[in-house]
Formats: sequence, structure tokens, C-alpha cells
Amino acid sequence: MERTEMIDRLSAMITPNRVKHSLNVEEMGLKLAKVYKADEQVISQAALLHDCAKEMPNEELLAMAVANELVYSETLFRNPHLLHPLVGAVIAQVIFGVEDPRILQAVASHTLGRPEMGLEEKIIFASDYCELG
Repeated sequence: MERTEMIDRLSAMITPNRVKHSLNVEEMGLKLAKVYKADEQVISQAALLHDCAKEMPNEELLAMAVANELVYSETLFRNPHLLHPLVGAVIAQVIFGVEDPRILQAVASHTLGRPEMGLEEKIIFASDYCELG
């Protein structure tokens, strides 16, 4: 999917402020990608999609997470807002047609991280916290 189409679809799912945040994460991620020689296409798509499920109601997050067997701890069950990265990866695949496992993993791990994260995952994780917005 082309970047402009992705942004258009994303804009229908999240608020303008969240879209701006995602664009800022993309900008920061691409700067880091140049420094660390990461795949810029992966960074761009993962950054744009990382919060695609962020504004879903907790009940919907939990229902989608349960349906996709994404709830792996009691903490996640009690704190459904922490499920948005995992649900976001499902949305990235189903709605946006993302197949690259590096993009899906970067979306899925952008909030809590995980052991042995790949380069693109680390860049999205860091960019989410240090974007200039």
C-alpha cells in the first residue's frame, strides 16, 4: 500500500493529533534509520501504523486480543490499553495488508518491548518516546 493511502486510511481510524504523532514518529524513525542503516520502508510503515489501535475502546481491544489469542498475561487482561500494540499488528496485517514480519513485530513491540528486539523494532520503540511532537 502506498504511503498516502495508508495515511488516508489511518486518518479515518485515529484522531488528527494521533496521526500527527505517527508522522512525527516516522520522521524521527527515518532519521535514526539513516544513522543505523535500517530499512527505511520498514521504519516508515511501522511508524505510521504503530498506534493504529491506540484509540480503540478497551472492550474492543480486549475482544480482538482474545479472539486472536494475544492475551498472554493477567496484566494485559487487567490493562487492555497495553494491548494496542498487539492488536495494532493484527490491524496492520488485516486492514493495511502488511506482510513483512519486521513491520508487524515493530508495531507489536513498540510499547513494552521484548527480549532480543531487531533493529527496526528498537528504532520504532525509541522514536515513539523521543519524537519531537
